[in-house]
Amino acid sequence: DNSIDPYAIKPENGLLVFTCLGKKNGYYKICVDENKKIIKYIKISDSHFKYQSVADHILTVFSVDFNEVLNPLRLKPDAGSGSFPKDDHSFYYPIKVKGNWLEVTDDNKRKFWIKWCDEKRNLIVDLYYDA
Repeated sequence: DNSIDPYAIKPENGLLVFTCLGKKNGYYKICVDENKKIIKYIKISDSHFKYQSVADHILTVFSVDFNEVLNPLRLKPDAGSGSFPKDDHSFYYPIKVKGNWLEVTDDNKRKFWIKWCDEKRNLIVDLYYDA
């Protein structure tokens, strides 16, 4: 349907992701068109939809990508921890969230930390739903 442009859509996988802007009177307020900022509502009781926080949602995706200059790989969830170069030939799989940090593992099973959001809680990683 061309009338929606959600955050993510993969009809072949049954995936439809909307940005939730809040709850009001038994409804989720969602953005059905990210470019035009069109707002609609879904009943909270609608079993076809599942609410997830952004932090929880990140853990359901296949992999993430990030800007290694602004958001380098770290050994610990600490900006002062040593940084490591990103392997452009590896996927980074989300493992767990701790505050605004995301633990990831690469194709070689090495674990690192990156930030998943900025100070304003804006998402700063790209989410990939399949390879």
